[in-house]
Amino acid sequence: MRTGLLSVLVMGAVLTSCGARAEAQALVSPTAPGLRIEWTVDLARGQWRPVCGFIYNDTPVASREVRLLVEGRDTSDRVIDARIAAVLGYIAPRGRTYFCSTATAAAARYSVTILGAEWASDR
Repeated sequence: MRTGLLSVLVMGAVLTSCGARAEAQALVSPTAPGLRIEWTVDLARGQWRPVCGFIYNDTPVASREVRLLVEGRDTSDRVIDARIAAVLGYIAPRGRTYFCSTATAAAARYSVTILGAEWASDR
């Protein structure tokens, strides 16, 4: 019984890890100190790929009007798709918020950079 359960759990972990997702992350933003980002690219079929994740606010002050640069790059690391995504609303102090954008499916790799943010009060 235990061997069967263990086999099912291992198989589930393998199937989950082999799904159509490419993961990447940039831990800390040099342009918006106190903000960090984690994101993934969904490798779903079609012309566009969802690029989604969380922005974390590690400061005691709320941030707002966060702007992201979402880029798709070719195998030579040239930018072939770039767009600015606005993250609506506030990110509570020591909180996080979800974001989602798109990028071309023709890219070999992707990057997401925090361009900047406004703060609810002076820090």
